[in-house]
Amino acid sequence: MGRLLLALSLFFYSFLGANPVNPESGEVLAKMASALKSNKAMELKFRMTAVGVDGSVEGSFSGIVQAQGYAFKLVNPDLEVFCDGVSKWILNVAEGELTIFPNDTTQVDLVENPVGFLSSLNSSNSQFKQPAKAQLIRNPLSGREIWSVDLTPKNRYAAYKSLTVCIDKESFLPSVLMYRSNDGNSYTITIESIKPTPVWPLSFFQFPAERTNSLNVTDLR
Repeated sequence: MGRLLLALSLFFYSFLGANPVNPESGEVLAKMASALKSNKAMELKFRMTAVGVDGSVEGSFSGIVQAQGYAFKLVNPDLEVFCDGVSKWILNVAEGELTIFPNDTTQVDLVENPVGFLSSLNSSNSQFKQPAKAQLIRNPLSGREIWSVDLTPKNRYAAYKSLTVCIDKESFLPSVLMYRSNDGNSYTITIESIKPTPVWPLSFFQFPAERTNSLNVTDLR
């Protein structure tokens, strides 16, 4: 895994060569947002890998995100998030703690709602500054050409030091996210598949009431 991450990093920062027609980064991010929003419902499968300051792999897990308008659902071994667009349920799996919040549609978080986060990167309230141009590189796993956009947070106290978004050149769907935190750790999110799905009933995005009996519940609505 460590060698794979090293190869990813080397390839992601090895350009295919000078490209005088590289598009504006804002244009690429806008096309990604449009591609994500082109389907009423979609499912995204991903793998996240954390690497420490010394380059050692500290953890890796897979997860699934299902999104539909303002509603979304994320499930991984450590965290479950349900949101029906009005309320948001966040389950800390290890602690057995469920917290319920009113949903703020203007706030999106990469860890909780990757699809909403990616769709917001070119909006007026984005928390990141964009470079002038996107760069054309090649995904070392698939061999496909991708646009790479290196973003920096507007707030110097933000949790992220940098964020690189890699976007498929043909479909304009995201393929890899790489971000570095202020403590020097880095995280790679590899999107293994992303596809449209049939529309789900709203209840699909609501935390099952029968599961709350065994949990410590805090309702902040």
